[in-house]
Amino acid sequence: MPDRARAAPGDLLLVLAPSGDLGRLQAKGLHLVLALAETQPVLRPDRVTPQEAEEASLWQDHSLKIAEHVVAFCPQAMSWLQDQSGITPQFIVAASPVPAEPARRDIVLALGEIGVTGATPTVLQAWRHLLDKLPPQIDPARHLPRLVLAGPIGPLATTVLMQMTNSGNFGGTVQLIADPSTQDRARLLARAQFCIAIAPHEAWLRSAGESLAAGVACLSAQTVSGAVTVDPDNATALALQISAWLNTPPPAPSNAARSWDEVAADLLQGLAP
Repeated sequence: MPDRARAAPGDLLLVLAPSGDLGRLQAKGLHLVLALAETQPVLRPDRVTPQEAEEASLWQDHSLKIAEHVVAFCPQAMSWLQDQSGITPQFIVAASPVPAEPARRDIVLALGEIGVTGATPTVLQAWRHLLDKLPPQIDPARHLPRLVLAGPIGPLATTVLMQMTNSGNFGGTVQLIADPSTQDRARLLARAQFCIAIAPHEAWLRSAGESLAAGVACLSAQTVSGAVTVDPDNATALALQISAWLNTPPPAPSNAARSWDEVAADLLQGLAP
């Protein structure tokens, strides 16, 4: 078994999650780099418990006071920092896999946390709008591509599962894939006509980044170069945009995929003295 890496004075420590040891680690000579990835409790306290929101805010304030560098993996985090503290962090976009060219693109892929506190209800409401507009003699399963919801199971997901069960998976047009692996996500993107990544505060911009890197057009609640920005709470507008893209397929984005080596190089270059 290889030896565990040991930090030495002068090393950079990338802080990705709350920790009570930051002061002690800094005292040992480590340079703290705060990465704002899990920004939801700070940006949307209405979506977490009051205790979680308070704890996140206190930790964020404390970390900002002692961190020597700050990087952001979410545009909303940049705006929040600039508004609250005047800090302009480095902005880094994470790496994304590139799937092989598919034989066909037969699904609409919605990536993100599955549950009532995320974007799932908006996506399902938008899909229901599309189904309701079909003439009664039209079989939705034959007329529409399948909508695939893929992502981790979030809070109160049982409500979403019951809604799908009671509707017969929206006439057989909706499929749920819980906790897909990175390889699963790549395979799904290879089949996607386009991707819906409208979780408003997804860390690392993962879904939108993977979609664009795979050459798949993307609807995103976050401002991402190459994606079309949509309101994550407006199901009617989302349905109109989905309908437009189903009728006229969007052009493939030109974003190039990035490796983790490239991301690390960007990070180190941004932190260089």
